[in-house]
This record gives sequence, structure tokens and C-alpha cells, in this order.
Amino acid sequence: MSELLVANLSSPASYFVYTTSLGYTPLVLGGVAGADARCMSDSAYPGSGIYKALIVDGTTRRACSTANCAGGSAEHMNWVLRPRATYRRLVSRQTIATTMASAGIFVFPLTNSLDSSGLYYAAGFASTADWRTAANTCTGWSSAAGLGELGDQTQVNSAAIFATSAVCTAPENLICVQQ
Repeated sequence: MSELLVANLSSPASYFVYTTSLGYTPLVLGGVAGADARCMSDSAYPGSGIYKALIVDGTTRRACSTANCAGGSAEHMNWVLRPRATYRRLVSRQTIATTMASAGIFVFPLTNSLDSSGLYYAAGFASTADWRTAANTCTGWSSAAGLGELGDQTQVNSAAIFATSAVCTAPENLICVQQ
């Protein structure tokens, strides 16, 4: 095996993560596709690369259908995190975490939080914080009715993906993940 191939097998790929500069209401988002579009048009977008929102609705994007993806990456639907990849904050370059090779999700605690800005973000993960989709996703992040589940981007424990619920009329930031 060549040294280059060995090096590529032993080190995970590295991707960047950033927080949108603006908060968006679910009605303005228009679902997961709209959240992805906001990642590409927000003023915090770095200007190159494809970024998608770390958000789930269970219909068009899902991380896991069982707790912590016991069935592996086959449970993903349009998922934004890659298996065995290292994610870093865009601005500070600090490592957030490396995803599990089998499931493409982070194991808590993270090395560093998603961001240090102290903002909640629209996420949609269940209160069990095991990467399954919650029932409360503001009707797929497209309605002003009901509740949506939020993550706390300053936490390194499971609150990073589920911290609280908010009314669907409140603007929330997005976490955008490089693809």
C-alpha cells in the first residue's frame, strides 16, 4: 500500500461548521431545503463550499431512526455529518469532534462546543438527545404553529443537540455543516 493511501485511511477528513449570523423563523425557512439555502446565503457563509443545516424533520432529513443509530449509517436520510470525519469551527478552527465511523454522529462529550456565541439553534432532535427526530419540528420547519426543539451550541454534552423547546414564531439561528 502506498504511504499516501495509508495516510488517507488513518486520518479522518476535516470539515467546517459555522452559525448563521441571523435567526430565521420556520415560516421563513420553508423546511429543511430552505434551511440549507439559508446556510448558503447567510452573511456568515464563508464564500466557498457547500453547507447544509444541522437540522432534522424526520421526513426529508434524519440522523437516526433508533437510539444513536444502532443500525449504523443506513438509518440516515439526507444526513449532513459524514462517518469518521472531524468537524471544526470555521472561525477559530477548534475541533468540535470526530464522528463515529459506523454511524456518522458525534459521541458526547464533544471536544469543544459547536460555537461559543451562546445562541440556541433550530435542530429538531428528540429530548432523549440520542439523534432521533422529535415530534416538535414546527411542522417540518415550515410553520409558525406549535413548538420546535432547539440545541444549545455552547454545550459539549447532549444539550448540544437538545436543550429546550421554543414557539415556532421565534427566529432561531442555524448550524451549517460543510459537505
